[in-house]
Amino acid sequence: GDGGATLVSLIDAAKAAGKFDLGKAEALVAVVTLYEKPQRLAVGLLELLGRQQTISVPLGQLGLAQDAVFAGYDLTTDTFQGPLTGALSRLLSGNGLALVALGQAGAEPFLLSTSHSASGAEPDLGEVQWDAQRKVLSGASSVVGDEKYELRLFAPPEPVRLVAETASVSPPDKEAGITTDLMQTRQWLRVFLRSPKAQQVKWQVTFAEKPARRAEEVAVKLSATALSARR
Repeated sequence: GDGGATLVSLIDAAKAAGKFDLGKAEALVAVVTLYEKPQRLAVGLLELLGRQQTISVPLGQLGLAQDAVFAGYDLTTDTFQGPLTGALSRLLSGNGLALVALGQAGAEPFLLSTSHSASGAEPDLGEVQWDAQRKVLSGASSVVGDEKYELRLFAPPEPVRLVAETASVSPPDKEAGITTDLMQTRQWLRVFLRSPKAQQVKWQVTFAEKPARRAEEVAVKLSATALSARR
C-alpha cells in the first residue's frame, strides 16, 4: 500500500497449490497478454483488504526493464497513464481493480489497446506495422456494426515529436461507409472507426515530424513519472 504493499502474483499462488496464505497479501498482481503481434502486455492489480490504498509494483518484478520509460492505458478507467519509469502505481478503492496496458517508449508510435482489448471476445486486432520512411502506422481490426471502435496510441514527444495528421481506411472500406476521426492530446492519441456492419477494417494513421517542445512548455516530460487523464 502507501508504505509498500505485500503483493502476491497469480503465478506464485498457482504454484503454491493452495498453500499460499492470501491473508497476508494486500493485492494480487497478474500480467496478461492482450495481443501477440504486436505483443502488448497488461498488468492487472486487485486490492484485497477492502480499503483505499496505492498499489505500487516495481517494473522489474513484472519482467520489464526497470529503468526504461513506459506509456500506459488503464482499461478500467479509460485513461492514459504515464510516462512512467521504475514502478507502476495505481490508487485503488477497496477491492478495486485496475488493468493497465503497458508499452516501452521509443522513437516510434505504437498501439496500447483498443476498445475491445478487454472484452473477452475473439482477438479484434491484426498485425500492426510501422513504416518509418512514410511515417505511417497501419493495421487491421475486426469491428462491430454501428458501434464506435477506438484505437489508443502513444506518439513519442521526443527526441522528435510525432503528430498525427490523418486517420484513414482502405478504399474498399471507405466505399463501405466506414468513417474515421482522431484526437491527440500531447503524446496520447485516440483514433475512432465506425462501420455500418461487422467486418475487418484496414486502417492507417499518418504522422508528421515536429520539433520537440521546449521543456518549459511541456507539462509532462517523457522522462518523468506522471498521470494523464483523457481530455
